[in-house]
Amino acid sequence: MADKIEEADELNSQGHNLWLAGHYQQAEQILESAILIYESENSDRVAQSLHNLGNVYRDTKRPEASLEILERSLAHFKILKRNESIVDVWTSMSLACLDLRQFEKMEKYLLQGLELVDSDDFSRIGDLEHNLALCYQRRFLFEDAENLFWRSYRTYEKISDEYVRKDSMLASINELLEFYDHHGNEDKFDDVLELKDELNN
Repeated sequence: MADKIEEADELNSQGHNLWLAGHYQQAEQILESAILIYESENSDRVAQSLHNLGNVYRDTKRPEASLEILERSLAHFKILKRNESIVDVWTSMSLACLDLRQFEKMEKYLLQGLELVDSDDFSRIGDLEHNLALCYQRRFLFEDAENLFWRSYRTYEKISDEYVRKDSMLASINELLEFYDHHGNEDKFDDVLELKDELNN
């Protein structure tokens, strides 16, 4: 049994890396193999492979299939009581909901995530805030969206890892630039552009 689980763990790791590299078809095949092994061993560790496969489905424009498999992942992570992973799955589910224009469900997952996440987990908090801003923007709640984009930016500023901090802050800055450009606010656009230049130097 241990050998089988180790094999599945290795396949899951390979599939995750292939997904990150954009090799979606290979990632999907390898993750499906990992899932079959985990399920044959009745292991809740299948949760991570299901999460990875859900992300592959979303990135290949299959948000409904993504949501369905992410629900399965969530059920296993709840059994394992892995709160960080539960928050990560809710974050992934929120993006699938964004694609499907299911904004109420999206908001629910993100607010649940904000309740569960550790108060000093600035990367996850920032991602939840950032996605909530996207949700409110699509619902035409522009003031709320603007406030949350800034909130995510300030949360990302607290991340200790320099690379992750900069990359995350730039994501919020780019959303704010698009936001102010769309709304014709030149002064705020210029202010944010200055922030971006400072961050890139």
